Amino acid sequence: MNYDHSYNENISGISQGDIHVINKLQKDMKFVGIFTLIIGVFYCLSIIGAILGIPFIFAGIRLNEASDNLKAFLKTDNIKSLFDALEKQSRYFYIIKIFIIISIVLMAIYFVFIIIFLIYMLPEIFKELNKLNIKDFRRI
Repeated sequence: MNYDHSYNENISGISQGDIHVINKLQKDMKFVGIFTLIIGVFYCLSIIGAILGIPFIFAGIRLNEASDNLKAFLKTDNIKSLFDALEKQSRYFYIIKIFIIISIVLMAIYFVFIIIFLIYMLPEIFKELNKLNIKDFRRI
């Protein structure tokens, strides 16, 4: 998504309350971005984990960039910085959305395998339990 940022309009008349909300959002975005980046690095410590870690790293970078753009918006009152922040934030959410969809699919596959395993193994488990004499356990 590319927006036309060729204009340099300023937003005036933002209340102190609005500035406080935007400032808090910027700080929260920075924290979550750094945390997401750290999670991605820890995932990358294993080869299989790198499949999960690399998207987390990119998502964390995008959210940090969005936070920086939002901070620039607060300092300069330039709407271009605000739109850049929103664009980077939308990229973060897109990456996380794809990760969530992949996680749901993998969990569904996992549950299917567990159900198949139980369907085939429960009769064998019950056969083995029937071979044991339950009265022997009562004496203990």
